[in-house]
Amino acid sequence: MRDNRYTFSTGDRLKPANLLILLLGTSVVNTYAFDNPVNLLYQSEQRQAVIDEQLAPQSKTTAPLTITPKATLADDAAQTCFPIHTLSLSSLNRSSSALPFYRYVTRALTSTGLSYRKIDASRIKLFNKEKQTPCLSAVAVRNLSTTVQNNLIDGGWITSRVLIPDQTLKDGVLTLTLTVGVFNEIKVDDSQIEQTHADRLNQWSAFPMAQGEALNLRDLEQGLENLRRLPTVSAEMSIVPGTQPGSSDVELKWRQDTFPIRLSVSVDDSGSDTTGKYLGTIGVAWDNPLRLNDIFSASYTRNLSSGAKKTAPDGHVDKGGTSNYSIRYSVPLGYWSLDAGLSHYDYDQVVAGVNRNYHYTGDSDQADITLSRVLYRDDQHKLTAGVGTWKKRTRSYIDDAEIVVQRRRTGGWKASLSQLSYFKAGTLSSTLSYQRGTRAFGAIPAPEELFNEGTGKAKIWTLDLDWQMPFKMGSQTFDWHSQFHRQWNQTRLTPADKIAIGGRYSVRGFTGARTLSAERGWYLRNDIAWHYTDNHQVYLGIDAGHVSGPSTQYLLGQSLGGAVLGLKGRFKQKGHWYYDFFIGKPIHQPSGFRGDSVVSGFNLNYSL
Repeated sequence: MRDNRYTFSTGDRLKPANLLILLLGTSVVNTYAFDNPVNLLYQSEQRQAVIDEQLAPQSKTTAPLTITPKATLADDAAQTCFPIHTLSLSSLNRSSSALPFYRYVTRALTSTGLSYRKIDASRIKLFNKEKQTPCLSAVAVRNLSTTVQNNLIDGGWITSRVLIPDQTLKDGVLTLTLTVGVFNEIKVDDSQIEQTHADRLNQWSAFPMAQGEALNLRDLEQGLENLRRLPTVSAEMSIVPGTQPGSSDVELKWRQDTFPIRLSVSVDDSGSDTTGKYLGTIGVAWDNPLRLNDIFSASYTRNLSSGAKKTAPDGHVDKGGTSNYSIRYSVPLGYWSLDAGLSHYDYDQVVAGVNRNYHYTGDSDQADITLSRVLYRDDQHKLTAGVGTWKKRTRSYIDDAEIVVQRRRTGGWKASLSQLSYFKAGTLSSTLSYQRGTRAFGAIPAPEELFNEGTGKAKIWTLDLDWQMPFKMGSQTFDWHSQFHRQWNQTRLTPADKIAIGGRYSVRGFTGARTLSAERGWYLRNDIAWHYTDNHQVYLGIDAGHVSGPSTQYLLGQSLGGAVLGLKGRFKQKGHWYYDFFIGKPIHQPSGFRGDSVVSGFNLNYSL
């Protein structure tokens, strides 16, 4: 990428003062002829995040379980009732210790209008609304048992049962007995192994339960999700009685495509004028390479069109360019998952000087690893926590001479909490993240630390919200999609850590060549899409963003607003095609910002 045609002699070694003259002096260069390298890197990272997401595992959850309507504790006046002052809980097998039977019973008591006080782990004192001993009929007892059973099903314990043993109730004690359904084994259908390739399956890394444990639907859902995360895999399961009383087997039908490698090629115009407007990407993903339900993916992007060309006085023509690659690996283990990746980015911009052209180049390397765990899940919600580390290195050059004052090497740790919820109206996902820079992985102090204008030990909070809601107007189908991103800082930030708005990955209606960047800020993206036919839609987007913090005193303003009108969809034709075309324009910008009156863009993707 770096052009060695022109090099500096030892006597011409760049110093910061000389560099400032070289880059900013109007008598030496055209200052508008190159892009801010921080902005180029920021746009590249956002573009790479979109590419990685396309190659990433796909989360496919099972349909919510249909629950039997809960019974009430209404007494039939014609029924004989018995004063019940104590509820006794018992179990028929040892596995009950893994099941919160007491919690489901007390929840049933509350929902039926009874009060209670815990005596010990197996006995509960009962009261009615008047704080007296309640009088329960046989119907009321059955209704209470049914409510507890439904609570068990709500909790995912679908093979456990609540029983009412024979008892007189004359002593004022009601006994409920729990029989816990346990997991026995997974039986994989290998009857057509040459077609299904079931010999590639490793079910034990996918499912979090062990033989003899209480069987819970959430464990099965997690395992099925780990299997279905691979786009080349389909999986179905059913629960059947096991060989031992109270046990259940899981019959699993699993199939993977004969060729488990996915290929994709895409073209878009998200590049920079100085490094190449049109970019091409080749992506490859290998599903289940180590038979661990894992995914290995890689992508490579480079400019298809050359960047801005500059002709030197001797007639030599120089042109800019860019390229980047990314490699990622992801593997699940029950409720845990491990994700790791590394990426490299470089660019070459040509700056016209008085006597010759200069190549202003740079590169960046990043690596990260994250360990995540599902903390909670039910038929509607999922909560996941993650913790990881990262490191990043960037360098800049004029021809082959490094600009030492622009050298960056940072590292640190990060933590996140993510939530996914399915509602009748739509789907809500959110992620709260914290990133802390340290001196780990050979990190060096940032140059801004000398002037207290930034630090390599940054403390940054981010919040991402995503809401998707389908709806209908008459016979027409629409989608509402909103995305919100917010950043807070607890330290002064270097340019690379600031939030930037303006461009197709933040506030649309702008090219991204000019942005507003500061320590804190947010942007909101809203799309309304009309599905005029299956898999094809017209969409209207309205975006807004705002930045704040000490560095805004050097900006033309703090807010941007933009709009886009687009057409996107997908179809099959000897593979899978995806397209997105849009036009947009600014609807709010600071005076002097000089955003283009109309912008346009496209993305074409073909995958096998």
